[in-house]
Amino acid sequence: MPTLRDARLAVIGATLGFGVLDAAAQPNVDVNLGELASGSSTRLTGTIPGVEGGDIEVYQFGVGGEGPFGVANASERIYRFEVSEVVIIEIEENAPFTGVSDADFVLLNSLNTSLFNGGSGVGVVNNATGTLGIQPNEGRFKGFFQPGVYFLVLDPFNGVPPVAGDAAGAYDVNLVLSSATSLNCDTGAGAFVDVNLGSLAPGTHRIAGTTVGAANDVCAYADFGGFAGFFGFVSDGAELIYSFTTDRDLEIGISQNEGFLVGARHLHYLLDGLSFLPSFDIFDDGTLFGTVADSAVGFVDEDSYDVSAQILLGDAPFGVFPAGTYYLSVDGFVGAGSNGFDGPFDINLELSSGFECDDGSGFVVDQDEGLIVGDDRIVLKGVDLSLPQLGATNGICGYTGSEAGFTILPGVSHGFNEWIVRLELASPSEIEIENFQAPGVGVDHDHFLLNGTETLDGFPFTQLDVGVAAINTLAFVDEEGSLGVYLPGVYYVAIDGVDGNGVFDLDIVVNEFGGSSLPPQIDPEIECDDLGEILTAFETIDITACAGTPSNQDTLIALWNRDTGELIAADDDGCGSGVGLPSVIENLTLPEGEYMVSISGSSPVLRQRNPDGLFPLDATGILEDGLVHDVTTADRDVSGALLIGDEVVPFDVDAFDRAVFCFSVGPFDGPPPPAVDLGVVGVGPDTAFFASIDLCGSTFDTELGLFDESAALIATNNNSPICPSFQSLIDLDFDPDNTGELDPMFVGQRYYFAVARFNSDFRSGFSVTPATGAAGSILGSVNNAQIDFDLLPGEVAWFTFTVAESTNAPCSVVDYGKPFQQLDIADVIAFLQLFGANNAAADIAPPMGQWDIGDVIQFLQVFGLGCPE
Repeated sequence: MPTLRDARLAVIGATLGFGVLDAAAQPNVDVNLGELASGSSTRLTGTIPGVEGGDIEVYQFGVGGEGPFGVANASERIYRFEVSEVVIIEIEENAPFTGVSDADFVLLNSLNTSLFNGGSGVGVVNNATGTLGIQPNEGRFKGFFQPGVYFLVLDPFNGVPPVAGDAAGAYDVNLVLSSATSLNCDTGAGAFVDVNLGSLAPGTHRIAGTTVGAANDVCAYADFGGFAGFFGFVSDGAELIYSFTTDRDLEIGISQNEGFLVGARHLHYLLDGLSFLPSFDIFDDGTLFGTVADSAVGFVDEDSYDVSAQILLGDAPFGVFPAGTYYLSVDGFVGAGSNGFDGPFDINLELSSGFECDDGSGFVVDQDEGLIVGDDRIVLKGVDLSLPQLGATNGICGYTGSEAGFTILPGVSHGFNEWIVRLELASPSEIEIENFQAPGVGVDHDHFLLNGTETLDGFPFTQLDVGVAAINTLAFVDEEGSLGVYLPGVYYVAIDGVDGNGVFDLDIVVNEFGGSSLPPQIDPEIECDDLGEILTAFETIDITACAGTPSNQDTLIALWNRDTGELIAADDDGCGSGVGLPSVIENLTLPEGEYMVSISGSSPVLRQRNPDGLFPLDATGILEDGLVHDVTTADRDVSGALLIGDEVVPFDVDAFDRAVFCFSVGPFDGPPPPAVDLGVVGVGPDTAFFASIDLCGSTFDTELGLFDESAALIATNNNSPICPSFQSLIDLDFDPDNTGELDPMFVGQRYYFAVARFNSDFRSGFSVTPATGAAGSILGSVNNAQIDFDLLPGEVAWFTFTVAESTNAPCSVVDYGKPFQQLDIADVIAFLQLFGANNAAADIAPPMGQWDIGDVIQFLQVFGLGCPE
């Protein structure tokens, strides 16, 4: 669910990676307001010059760790003030900011900064680490603020890319402090119907109005009967509520008459009742209360049927609902009318009874152009899809690209014919639609590019409208435009009616793109520049072109396991926000082995298909497992320097070429963690060849990480469905091939596992960052080995065991001496010898690392229990 703050962060975060930001200056207070009391309102006025040289470029929330996000690299104004009581802090606008941008007010609890590399390729910038909140123009900072010193920074947003002058302007606001009592974001009247639409039949029902002057009676929407998966906070935006009734099962959705994101911004909620919760704690922190309409059953941000809204906002119809009474709330999007969020709207309430939207003919090729060598133009003049003698069919209801890692559902044909042209590219080529008929002439058509004929029957396009979906969609254009650049292969252009069957005129244009003499598969023996061993296993490294490569170098990098050919990671435009940028692969922790990095210029295949991460890079045909890095469309010369760990590696790569660097990762060189040794764990037919790390008896919400002897993290578990209440369990299979025997490769293997509170971070290299919060007793077992350990808050407990066949394994942690599977005098003697030698095997009770009476008592208690039956 979007909020104003979410939208703001999404935009201002994009400033990172543009321009040279100043890391030399340190922030200084411009105005000291002294101590301010609750109930005070302090007027702040002045101008921001909007010149380069800001002291703070990046802000990072100290609470919650959000960010970093960029606000501006131009000058800012810093106010210092103190409070001696718990307060709520709010910015109240006397007059709108006169600059091009918003007046961004950032609240800090310190002026401490750190140096942050924003991925811009120009070094580091100042990052304010004590950020508590941000408000564009005006608004209330979330939370109660304790007595102390605070800094209010006016730092207007200055665009993407930054233009210093955009941050210039005059401001006139009040800094308002109020006592920390509950504030209400609505009138308190509760939800009520503004317009009764009566009984509605299937069809399109236009609704137009304005939320300016409408009541603000609902702050948020939810479904507390099962929680609908959203909680839409809408602040002081006003809403209009429309009631209507239906007499059958209908799909309900919203369409726009104004166009996508045109006009005032509203959100749309569907309710199946007018029950509400007054004075609800919206943020669950005691700062803001309001009315929640708790019968929300669906949400549409902009438009259920518009392709841009579907892809960018995730919009879809509200759903399919039985006959009954419903309420549509059209609500201003987070903000007062002065911020432009309330205003007029013109929408349609769409009610559909649904139908099977194809004729059952399936995917039919109407025109086969065969192999296309070089450039070509396929002219389709005056083709009339309404004429049955042409053979056009209605075999496809719509188009989805689910195989490529995303879904695109524009132009559902609802029973209209399509014309499908098959063509085979002999070389990399661009495919375009040109000379589409004049607007208003004939019937509107959409144009889809597919790379396969596979279909899926019964696809729920709009839940009630079902039919055949073509599932290999690569691209879509309405009327005319480029469908993109593609590698050699077979493709299909589908021309599909939007509003009905009729005449269309267009040209399908194929432009040969270029090429490369290199085969797609890398030959490391020929191409590798060997860097040798440059790090040890599980060191955290980056492979980045951000710092050493100009920001206009559009690179593509990929990391491979040289031994297996696996594509581990890749990046196109990671050094900033947008396209046409250098690349970075971050936070790698690699096991011991041989690796390879390849780098080339980027490709229009990526620029057209991956700007928002809609396509995974390995779904484009350019990068694939097996050391495949196809550069036949890499149309950019690129040069700069890669940083691979601490190695600076210059590169200068021509278009349609690549550079390849190989390196080794040595074994993990750190010590194993101090761990409670559970001894030998028996595995055999009696355990189904599993070792089960079972913490179900623990008294707190656990999280578990399992490591092998090389320090690789091989499994984690938070909440096992087998455990009663948020405890953890991991099963290790030592007969993965189902041979009915213990695989000999596992015999004698040592494993380590760490236990901490839920929400801890486990990483290879025996690395655990424990979560804070309550802990308790770790109670459980690993097959025959018992676990009983008290964990303190914020700590990690480590355990280790080795694997043996269960017939030759000790039956418990105190079964020290042979014969195993029985506890006798040999175990007592062995324990005393180990205890006297301060051997870890006898350190079986906390505090660990000390051999004391606790270990003796633990031995006697476990010994007295005997071997488990």
